[in-house]
Amino acid sequence: MTDVPSATPANEGGWTGRLPWPVRFFLLALTTLALLFCVGVLVGVTVAILEHGNVKPRAVAFLVGGSAAAALFAWLAWQLSAHWRRPGRSAYERRYTKMIMILVASGLPIGLLLGMAGDAQPHNSLFSNGPLDPLFAGIAAATMVILLGGSLIIYHRSIDDHEQQAYLWANSLAFYFLALALPAAWMLARGGLIAPIGIGGAMLILLGAFVINFTVWAWLKFR
Repeated sequence: MTDVPSATPANEGGWTGRLPWPVRFFLLALTTLALLFCVGVLVGVTVAILEHGNVKPRAVAFLVGGSAAAALFAWLAWQLSAHWRRPGRSAYERRYTKMIMILVASGLPIGLLLGMAGDAQPHNSLFSNGPLDPLFAGIAAATMVILLGGSLIIYHRSIDDHEQQAYLWANSLAFYFLALALPAAWMLARGGLIAPIGIGGAMLILLGAFVINFTVWAWLKFR
């Protein structure tokens, strides 16, 4: 049976306990990603300071703002995760909680790598096709493939049949979107109707597939 409470337990309390379950889960995922991003920013700024040997006002602002944002998102994640920390959980709920913690922990190295690549300006590296050091690029690619691949194995070994079915449908519809969108964009670009499809455009299409994947999965899991 899927780990979805029919009612808010009394020991959860607080404002997070009054949120609908899907909203709480989505906000927890969002705040966790934001926390990883902030950690990456802090690491990137620190590396840049060590490399350049001086501290500029902009770097100080990034450190202060990133630290404050990281503390805020960490507090929000702790509040939103109250359901997974309550006493009296079933064996499945404990296994599911352990899986989520492993997935979050595996995302930390990726966040650190993205922050290091940013060189104190993480928005440049995250949303552009700028060149990277070949050794760093190879290490980052291998790390992401190993961690994400291992995370998928852990996830599928932890979930129940209901969530497995929801995820299979989500994956199928996301793949169908890619199978339709990529060839269509290729034809439109060749006909001059849209700009040529580069890696940036392809990543936007992939992002659309991720949104479809998450939306379908969440709807089937929590309906």
